[in-house]
Amino acid sequence: MLRKSKVILVSHCVLNQNSVVHPLARSSGPFKTIVEMLMEYDFGIVQLSCPEILMYGMNRLPMTKSEYDTPDYKALCKELAERDFELIKRFWDGEIAVAGIIGIDQSPSCSQVNDEGHFMAALNQYEIISGLHRIDIPESYEVNSPSADAFHEQFNLWLSHL
Repeated sequence: MLRKSKVILVSHCVLNQNSVVHPLARSSGPFKTIVEMLMEYDFGIVQLSCPEILMYGMNRLPMTKSEYDTPDYKALCKELAERDFELIKRFWDGEIAVAGIIGIDQSPSCSQVNDEGHFMAALNQYEIISGLHRIDIPESYEVNSPSADAFHEQFNLWLSHL
């Protein structure tokens, strides 16, 4: 069997910058170097849901975490977290290691290290998820910039310990 039996959970926009609010995208597509590094370490990639698109669509305006703090949005985050958790459980049931989660720092939905976003908070209600290794792509990250290079070094070190 060729597969390495390990996956990383990835915030939706890491693989699809088209899902980011228009003025905040930092790449023309996926964060290519991050994806390449995951591939280099033989991780499978599990793209998490994007509650922002599902609730407000592609032409939404930038919003703060407090603006997303509504009962309807939190209910959607909970529903999507339940669905994603069911998928994640299938990996565990199949003896696939879920090694960590990549989030987006300062995201109202997917921040997890400094100020937990609404979707990550819903996903972290599952104790087994809350214990996973975590890293957030910094707000300053922009493809082909010194901030990206600095993060890539940190990310490589993080991956090497999983």
